[in-house]
Amino acid sequence: MTCIRDDWRYAIFRAPGDEPVSSREFCPTVDMRPNTIDVAELLERQ
Repeated sequence: MTCIRDDWRYAIFRAPGDEPVSSREFCPTVDMRPNTIDVAELLERQ
């Protein structure tokens, strides 16, 4: 599972449990952004 930290670096986690989980579901539970977001687009907005 890959998430994006507040400093825009990637964080990699082992998926919890036996059930498949998407990064959109998992990352917010650890207060991070899912890796499916377009980082370049977000940076342009700031």
